Amino acid sequence: MKLDKKANAYIEGAEASAPLCSVRTLGEHEWPAWDAFVSQSPTGTLFHTTKWLRTTATPSRIYGCYCEDNLLGGMVVEIIRERVASHSYFATLPDQPDIYAGYWFNCPYLGVVLPPPSNKYLTTLTQHRDILNSLAGHVRDQFDIINSRMGPNVMDIRPFVEAGYVIHPGYTYRIDLSDLTVAWNSMSEERRNDIRKAERDGFVIDDRGLVHDVLSLLKGTFQRQSEAVRFNELAVCRDQMLRANNQGRAFVARDRSGQAVAGIYMVWDEKCAYYLWGGYGTTAAHRGAGALAIWEAIRYAGNTLRLQQFNLLASSLFPIEQFMRDFGGYLTLAFIVRYERPSFSKDLRKIMWRLKKIIRVKRIY
Repeated sequence: MKLDKKANAYIEGAEASAPLCSVRTLGEHEWPAWDAFVSQSPTGTLFHTTKWLRTTATPSRIYGCYCEDNLLGGMVVEIIRERVASHSYFATLPDQPDIYAGYWFNCPYLGVVLPPPSNKYLTTLTQHRDILNSLAGHVRDQFDIINSRMGPNVMDIRPFVEAGYVIHPGYTYRIDLSDLTVAWNSMSEERRNDIRKAERDGFVIDDRGLVHDVLSLLKGTFQRQSEAVRFNELAVCRDQMLRANNQGRAFVARDRSGQAVAGIYMVWDEKCAYYLWGGYGTTAAHRGAGALAIWEAIRYAGNTLRLQQFNLLASSLFPIEQFMRDFGGYLTLAFIVRYERPSFSKDLRKIMWRLKKIIRVKRIY
């Protein structure tokens, strides 16, 4: 492959006198080439594609890493404020800074996309390290604040550490779909019992449900947590795009009367299916309805789509994380990289806030 030959030549010292990688922002005329690159990359996901980024309602930027005219890799960011790159979000959460909502409904993964591996592991590692070094430094210089959750196949995060980023371990659960009998038996007994109970109680899964059904259920879930959802219009727009490309589907659990009680929205690319978001109703509730909806989505991804993995995109909130864990997926790292440019005024505000807190505590005691 042409890309690997250039990388190998660099590693062997033939190009040691010149930098391997240069980074620049891709123009829209280069987006088709980017999407093709994402499709071939083990680290590329649906969320890195331009068709997804067009539906986020926030500006996005794709940085391409090049050797001469060859695209070696890249990094995707969303720009939520001037000189602030993060994941856009549509869930208003109390006591959370506006650059990190804690929920990843809108765009679960961003960050770097790397080329397919070479035959030799050392060649791959060195080539990826060069690409990551170039991207980490270049993107850092463009923003004051960066917050990016990498895809779960991005393993080498050291270049970001060396560039001054702070690394946080994020997690998700991935289910192997190669044998659905094994996937079923890997679940906890409690989760299997929930699914069986939902089936005994007459629940059926509408796998052609409307996005509005799941949005209504999600709204009820957020209301119970005193939070607000504000992404209905964008979710509907995105649903139209995904269904047009056969990459999105709602799974709605309905009781005997036909009422929607729980539901999830699943998306997928060539490599993996993803649980994006879901909820359950306020007027009717059933312990197993949501679990049944997820299980039917898993079965659809394995039997119909013939995918090899299902990513549950587990939340860090304990009740949700525990619920997702019981589906028996493999715990998988998804690194979160953050950078904040040093600022004397910000540091001074932090010091003053801590002093005020100490003074308040002393007054109490």
